[in-house]
Amino acid sequence: MKTFFALARGLFGWWVLLLFWLREIAGWGLLAAGLWVFYHCFALMLMTPPRFIQVIPLTFYGFIAFRAGIHLLRVSAAGLICLKAQQQIDDAAPRRNPAIPTRVRLHTMPFDLGAKQR
Repeated sequence: MKTFFALARGLFGWWVLLLFWLREIAGWGLLAAGLWVFYHCFALMLMTPPRFIQVIPLTFYGFIAFRAGIHLLRVSAAGLICLKAQQQIDDAAPRRNPAIPTRVRLHTMPFDLGAKQR
């Protein structure tokens, strides 16, 4: 039973790492797609005659993609900051009896958020 929990904790750690990378990649991809749509809108506006009717929905789509990319990047950065803060709290807090855990903590094995300073 112990090995099952260790295996599940390890797999969950890899799943969390995968989600961070997927958020980063999707965020940068949506950000680039939004900027590309804005460039396309700008090119349509410079055509002779300007294509106002075609630009309105494209601008809206570009805005949604750009904001979604920024949001995914923010969520990913916030998650990494929370993991780093949790690690700093665990390193700074002295334990009375290390055999008795004081609280339940999310274990994310594959993360190495920097060298531990002691």
